[in-house]
Amino acid sequence: MKNVLSILCLLLLCWTGSFAQQINYENSLEKAEKLARKENKILALLIASESPTNSAEILPALKDPNITAKFNEHFVNFKIDRSDSASVRLVKKYYVKNFPVFIFINGKGRLLLKKTGNIPSHLISDMLDRAMDDERYLSGDKSTTFLKHYINKRISRGITNNAKQIEEYVNGLSPENLNTYSEVLFILQAGPRIDGRANALLNTNKNLIDSVYKTELKNVTADINTRMIANTMASAIAHKKINRARVAADFTRWSLREKSPLIGQEEWDGKLLQYYYGVKDTKSVLRHTVNYYDTYYMNVGVDSIRKRDEKNRAITRSYGKELAASGKRSGADIRSRGYTYGSLEYSMMLNIGARSILATETKNHMFLSKAMSWSGRSVDLNPNSSNHDTLAHLQYRLGLYAVAEATLQKAIQMHTAANRDTTKMEEDLKKIKKRTL
Repeated sequence: MKNVLSILCLLLLCWTGSFAQQINYENSLEKAEKLARKENKILALLIASESPTNSAEILPALKDPNITAKFNEHFVNFKIDRSDSASVRLVKKYYVKNFPVFIFINGKGRLLLKKTGNIPSHLISDMLDRAMDDERYLSGDKSTTFLKHYINKRISRGITNNAKQIEEYVNGLSPENLNTYSEVLFILQAGPRIDGRANALLNTNKNLIDSVYKTELKNVTADINTRMIANTMASAIAHKKINRARVAADFTRWSLREKSPLIGQEEWDGKLLQYYYGVKDTKSVLRHTVNYYDTYYMNVGVDSIRKRDEKNRAITRSYGKELAASGKRSGADIRSRGYTYGSLEYSMMLNIGARSILATETKNHMFLSKAMSWSGRSVDLNPNSSNHDTLAHLQYRLGLYAVAEATLQKAIQMHTAANRDTTKMEEDLKKIKKRTL
């Protein structure tokens, strides 16, 4: 009898434990949305690729008791099959293309996070933490303790634009807080805007900044520079502030001062060009694109570039012999041995420049002729199908229809020989023949 009772108790414990480990889902989307608003909780939606009753089979991590507890404690939960008519609104509203998908919405209806795929337990747990962190931040928690946690978590998740958050963070600091190495490093790694208050405060103690750049590994300081430049450029474009873009360009040139003044100036001009593209200033894009490619990619003759190729091949052979003799698989960056841009690099960049002129849809023959000269040079340096395709489109835009037809036919032949899909090129060829491209 005791054995029977023991077995019954064990079964009861297993049943209740299993029940306790299930995520509590609301039975309708409307009810879930109302409850989330009422309790001021995050709404966690799961749109499954199969029947939602099998969601734990599709996503085994949902069986994890720690994850289940986190869902039940902090979220209002609802799951639905993608084929259910009620999911159509959600799929359209949140631009869902892949399934299964988790969608997290705060009590005010704002999207916090969207994640797709079969996510393992540790990433689902981090996904839930991220949704809660984002909601806490959006709800107005700007304490330095939370912001430091939030920024560090964002960095660990691969989010490199924390310029806004670091500005809010330094607002809560006193001047003496900025006199420690760790604090300065933290602020720099958040990627502050170069013209922002956070960076200005750091520069009141340049000795500490210099110490960071001398002490940390090169890849760490390079990442800091990249983040600061990228975040400053993103802000310049978002707010259409040309002077901010120039600040980013100046800092870019400064960061490359040890490499080469020419490289630094090229990057400076490149940042301005990036800005004009970002704000969709077509006139400035055309003008600066011509200046950029003429200055940096048409200033060296084809023969000189081919001589670089010969030098590069010799460097590569020598480098390979050194590695083979040493038994190493890799070593220092080959560019440190004197390797320079050759035919492939020049050809690729000139083709990109020509394509960028095409993308503006300009009808101005001066700009189109410039682009055609770059495209012609790219074909001379590397006569592949992509470069011929670009050249054919420019010839067509300039009214050279018969020449464009012949050039595109050559591109198609190259594509065919390489066993690549020629459908798009063949469609374009038909349009050239009909003068409808």
